[in-house]
Amino acid sequence: MDSMWMGSTLKQLNFGQKYGVHISSILRANNRLNIPDGEYIIFPGDKLQVIGSDDQIDMFRHAIETEIIGEDPILENRQMKLRQLIIGSDSPFIGKTLIESGIRNIYSCMVVGLEEGKENLSPFKPNRRFQEGDIIWIVGEEESLQALFNVER
Repeated sequence: MDSMWMGSTLKQLNFGQKYGVHISSILRANNRLNIPDGEYIIFPGDKLQVIGSDDQIDMFRHAIETEIIGEDPILENRQMKLRQLIIGSDSPFIGKTLIESGIRNIYSCMVVGLEEGKENLSPFKPNRRFQEGDIIWIVGEEESLQALFNVER
């Protein structure tokens, strides 16, 4: 199980204040990080070695066991899909750069390449502007792709 603590710094988690324990080491892969400061981030698979009284350690253990991220019930719906998009004559993206188009920031999708009649896709350069007839390949979750394609129509 994954902890809700992943991605947080020790300072943000504030274990000393919450549980009275101090992190003496973090075991990460084949490394031991001794006396970590507050800027250390908890990663998946980290093992925390703590110092505290029996009661404090029990309270900390209980928190670890209960503050977990459950399985994503819609995991399959969140699978990434690859789709081809042909920029039409009335596309709102014509004349815009990737950043200006909002494909990543608004639609949570990523342009992975430009089809130029070659065997391989060419990278879509960030300062290149979309043109009518461009054939681009986009990756995103199904729902995000649908929102993007609905704007394009």
